[in-house]
Amino acid sequence: MSIITSRIAYNVDNFGEQAVETAKLIFLWDAEHDQRMWDLMCDDVTFIGPLPDQYANGKEEYKESIKEDFDFWFDLYDEHYILEYYDDEVALVSGSYLVKFRETEPVFFMHRQRFSMLFINVDGAPLLKHIHLSHPDNLIQEGETYPYMFGQDLRKMIDDMKRSATNDAMTGLYNRNFFEANYHGLNNMISTPPYGYVLYFDLNGLKAVNDKEGHEKGDRLIINFAQSLKTAALEVVVQSVTLRTGGDEFLVIAPHATLEQVGALLRKVKQEFKQRCAMLSPFASFAMGFVHLKEGMELKDAVSLADERMFRCKRYIRSQR
Repeated sequence: MSIITSRIAYNVDNFGEQAVETAKLIFLWDAEHDQRMWDLMCDDVTFIGPLPDQYANGKEEYKESIKEDFDFWFDLYDEHYILEYYDDEVALVSGSYLVKFRETEPVFFMHRQRFSMLFINVDGAPLLKHIHLSHPDNLIQEGETYPYMFGQDLRKMIDDMKRSATNDAMTGLYNRNFFEANYHGLNNMISTPPYGYVLYFDLNGLKAVNDKEGHEKGDRLIINFAQSLKTAALEVVVQSVTLRTGGDEFLVIAPHATLEQVGALLRKVKQEFKQRCAMLSPFASFAMGFVHLKEGMELKDAVSLADERMFRCKRYIRSQR
């Protein structure tokens, strides 16, 4: 028998503590889908699992019984290991840990798993002879190996909550929470040449629409303008991020756009606005300010300057009425 454990560099001397270290390594390698975990077990290892009739005698049966483990990626938290008994030949280790599926998985699942493990001394190294796993809280439905349906619903709920936190409920665009939560990445995005533009938009006449034609039409105006911006940005600019920063104000970050593309974007927005918004109300129009990004410029500074220029445009439009 090849005793791989004899090559593990233990930080402890006695057999019991070495068994604890081996237990930790087995669970770590299980989480990482590392097949070396099997080298830490006896060929005739026995396994009792948390599922009904889950029992295995020998490595091959054990592998078959937990093969679904390797369909998911998970991490371990809050690990507790107790050395219940040991002498020179055997060691009994028990404890518990939290299993949490990673965010990349299609389901969300977190549960506490309890274990007891019997190790025997084989050529001076602890090998797993028996393991018993149990779940204090069993959410598994009939026919499932994992509580997949529950976890899938929970993952959707979590994703929906995250989306609602960073996406504007009315327009579907990213919101200010998204801007703040992802500021570092957005700032890095604008920091490499060729340097593009930041554009700030504001709807004119929204208050008049709300007062004279009702808030329902005002909401429709906001939604249609958001779609105008998004459609124009996707069509004209290769890479861009469109946000509703609040109320009737919108932001387009185009990190590598050219001045020609900004001009084309503005023309496209006007075209979309005429089709989607002007027909809703004669009071509606929009103002825009933009900033050409430069080396070393912070995104928040660029947004602030674009906002300031947008208000100049807004004041000019008012003066022409």
